Amino acid sequence: MKKKGCCSISFDKGHVDIRWEGREAFDLLDFLFKESLQSSDDRTLALFTLKAEKPHPLLLHQRKKLLCKGEAGKVAVRLLDRIIFELAKETKGGLLFHAAALSRNGRSILIPGQSGSGKTFLAASFADNGYTYITDEMTLVESENFYLYGFYKPLHIKNPIAFKHQSALKTSCRNQPNPGCVNLPVNKGFLTNCFFVNPEKRQQSTKAALIIFPKYESGIEFSVRRLPCAKTGLLLMQSLINARNLTSHGFHEISMLSREVPAYIMTYGKSSHVVQAVDSLWAF
Repeated sequence: MKKKGCCSISFDKGHVDIRWEGREAFDLLDFLFKESLQSSDDRTLALFTLKAEKPHPLLLHQRKKLLCKGEAGKVAVRLLDRIIFELAKETKGGLLFHAAALSRNGRSILIPGQSGSGKTFLAASFADNGYTYITDEMTLVESENFYLYGFYKPLHIKNPIAFKHQSALKTSCRNQPNPGCVNLPVNKGFLTNCFFVNPEKRQQSTKAALIIFPKYESGIEFSVRRLPCAKTGLLLMQSLINARNLTSHGFHEISMLSREVPAYIMTYGKSSHVVQAVDSLWAF
């Protein structure tokens, strides 16, 4: 294996470059992006530099600015946040939402919401019940046909106790991912490898057929309620990332999406009723 190199991460029509140096740096990138990694010309000016260097396990720079230093989990969260920011700020090819997305039988569920709303929890629950995981963070919906695709990254599980994939906890890396690593501890939770959730296939672009707005509160009674188009549009605007890049801030496209795709608000305190309720909303 090479001791250093350069790779590219793409989304929509934008990309960021990452120069890496050292086996630990490559292993972290492989864990985070795996098949999303693309080769890049060494002459390309890298936006990020990830380097394994003592006494700190990893150093992360954006151009010449030091962003983070420390264990792989800490650096991974910082790197993901910055990459998502850089890719999102230039996206113009559709409606870009802070949202999870999953698909099944050629149709997709869009799950918009801010951090802490329960998007990742729902994504893990659906993936555990036969749905294909697309993303838990950033989803682009094409304006004309409402096909969507997401930024493919590990799930950021912030509540390990509620996570169903308990086998993932037993195969945890310590501080540094390695080949075959399933999850990487970060803060109080962990990042779970996409390929553990989707062991056989990658995501494909599919049409949005259902929108779920999650509202998680511990111990709350489960309920699901259909939303009128106007309320759907208002809630979608709250999760729209790239409004400033769109004509009229995307109001026309949001209105079309709200009229075309049925939307529901779902409150829940545990995942036991969620998948069954969503399955009842459409016939697969």
